[in-house]
Amino acid sequence: MKKRYLVIFLFLPLLASCVKSRIMKQPGMIFEPTDSSKIEIFYLEPEKTYIKIGVVETSGAPLSSWKKAERYMRKEASKIGGHAVIITEKDRPARQITDQGYILRKKNLSGIVIRWK
Repeated sequence: MKKRYLVIFLFLPLLASCVKSRIMKQPGMIFEPTDSSKIEIFYLEPEKTYIKIGVVETSGAPLSSWKKAERYMRKEASKIGGHAVIITEKDRPARQITDQGYILRKKNLSGIVIRWK
């Protein structure tokens, strides 16, 4: 029993820290990288006029924070010259019961990388 708790205790930080992201740039859109700390995150359509320059997706361990996922999105968006990200999908992790016990699915966050006109 103690061994089981030790294994859980050792892997808990991994469940809380793993986040991956990827960016897909629109063809022909070439801009200088921007400062990731200045990239805005929107959950609703902004009123400013913009152009779409790419799509960013982030997935993370079930216990990782949404703020960490947003930080990774900002970092990826800055590489292609984005000014902001409009979140299009926020998939909360779900628990599934299997023969082996509970399984937690990853957190997923997707968005459109935009640049102000």
